[in-house]
Amino acid sequence: MPFAYPQNIGASQGKCSKGQLSYAESTLEDIPDLRYNFSTISLSSQLSFEEWSAAFQNTHSLESVTKEAGQLPHSRSLTGLSKWKSFTEGMVSPEQQRGPRESKIPWYIDVIREKERCLLMMGEEIIRLSRCEEECARKDDAISILRDEMENLKKHLELLRRESVITNEYSEMQQKGLRQEDMEKELLSGTEIEVASEEEEENEAEAEEKASLIKLKEFQQMNQELCKELEKAKMNYDMATGTITSLQRQLAFQESQLRRTESEKELLQKELRERGNQLQAMSAKFSSLREERKCEEMMGIIERENYKLRQDIVEQESKLDEKNKLIDDLQSKINQLQAEVMVAQHHVQKQLCDQSEMQSQVEALKHTEQQAKVALECISARFERFRSKIIQATYSTAGAKSPQAEISDEEALEAMQRIISERLDFHQMLKQKGVKVPSLFSTEPANLSSPNSKTNKKSPVK
Repeated sequence: MPFAYPQNIGASQGKCSKGQLSYAESTLEDIPDLRYNFSTISLSSQLSFEEWSAAFQNTHSLESVTKEAGQLPHSRSLTGLSKWKSFTEGMVSPEQQRGPRESKIPWYIDVIREKERCLLMMGEEIIRLSRCEEECARKDDAISILRDEMENLKKHLELLRRESVITNEYSEMQQKGLRQEDMEKELLSGTEIEVASEEEEENEAEAEEKASLIKLKEFQQMNQELCKELEKAKMNYDMATGTITSLQRQLAFQESQLRRTESEKELLQKELRERGNQLQAMSAKFSSLREERKCEEMMGIIERENYKLRQDIVEQESKLDEKNKLIDDLQSKINQLQAEVMVAQHHVQKQLCDQSEMQSQVEALKHTEQQAKVALECISARFERFRSKIIQATYSTAGAKSPQAEISDEEALEAMQRIISERLDFHQMLKQKGVKVPSLFSTEPANLSSPNSKTNKKSPVK
């Protein structure tokens, strides 16, 4: 059987002997038989009955079967192959599933290729394990060599211990021995790890072997189902051949009837042609008479249309003259309006000039107004300062009461007059007592404003 190959793989992974490796390599040559088995099992509904028979007759060669299947058209799938497709598509990658649809290659060829890849991978695994075996043997040799060197070194150390002169060399050799022991331990640990990995790989290979056996059983079941469906297809083919013969008889009978109808059709066509020629001659005669009458009617219609066209031309000419007059009137009005527009534009320009002059005058007046306001503010400020000084002079004398509120001009004037009158009275009293006092009227007294002139101007006392 072609499935003896996975068992050989498990044995080679367990022991890795050269004899088993050669046996595994010899089993690789049986791969075409395995491909043939897969190809016969995985033939799907893409093949018709005739193609099935050709495939079973040419089972000795896989290449001939695959070439025929590659050129066969797609047909309707049989009822029992949906489970098989879902099972096999789980083993094929989605990219491989898309490829056959685009290139019209049967899907079971991809399954065969996948199995071939698996077998190649298993062969590579065998080669890798053989290399690991060689490395293990090489490491075992190295370990044995190191152990011999350790024994030699120990003997040498024993000799050195007896000699008390070479203690330093003894310590160095001891350190070297410890280092070599550490290296030996590391090598042993590495070999243990490799052995554990090999055991894991053996377990995986056994699991794969079990899975392949389960798949083989399923393939056998599917092959039995396909055989049953093949028998059903044979029965259907026999029934179809019977129906085809009956249909061929009906077809021959209908062909004979068709020939009769064609002969009758030819006779009828000849009669139709003769009658058609007669009708064409009669229609030519009638058409000649009709054409003469039509020509007379057309001449009358043309004359009427010419008369109507002449009347329309006269009316259009009169309308054209009226429109020309309107155009002239409108042109004269347009000229007048253009002249008025020119005059209006001239007036507008004048108004703009006047407006610019008025704006310049307004700006000059604003400038003078600002100057007047500034001068007025200066004068009012000087007047206020003068007034405040007068008020300070009047109320800064001895015995004068400082005001508690704003003072009007009248109050300030009364206070000034009171001070002046008191001064005159005091001057006269001094003269009466005989004190020499300069005269107060060395200059003419200023005319004081009458108390009746009332001003409502008020200012705060500073």
